[in-house]
Amino acid sequence: LLCMGGPLLEIRAEVPQQVLEDYGLQPNAVVQAESQHQDLLADVARHGEVTYHATGGALSAGLAVQDLLLVDRGPVADDAKPISMISALGGVGRDQLGFQLRDYLQEVGITPLFSEIVNEGTGWRAFLRLQRAGKEDRTPAALASGEEKDESLVRMGMVYSAVKFAAASQYKLDH
Repeated sequence: LLCMGGPLLEIRAEVPQQVLEDYGLQPNAVVQAESQHQDLLADVARHGEVTYHATGGALSAGLAVQDLLLVDRGPVADDAKPISMISALGGVGRDQLGFQLRDYLQEVGITPLFSEIVNEGTGWRAFLRLQRAGKEDRTPAALASGEEKDESLVRMGMVYSAVKFAAASQYKLDH
């Protein structure tokens, strides 16, 4: 499968309200980066973990097909390297974002066939979630040791137990 289009790199992160206000952005929305967002990448990186994803119409279709191919691999050894059956054709800037996009695609098993444009940057967009209150106090060590429990997870467990009990009770009534 050859996917042709304008590849984009999507940056996902949780940021404090102040970062959103500085750039006039809404939380939990995707924004196509423009010239006024040049410093946004550095600000986002200062405030926490950033994840990178490929996006754009052609790449989204290629990623969906790649996911289907990985699910339908049949009886293949777990350590077998998948054969790349999907390629992405497009143009990216010769910059760090272009290299990041290329690395991401290779990691998921898509062969990037990009022409590098020297005088233009790689297109990108950002999905910024509002940082939850108290998140900065939650350390990975505390989460791993179980010292802090997320109340919403506890509530979800209670709902799941209630639904499971109701389903089992209904089954007994029906049979």
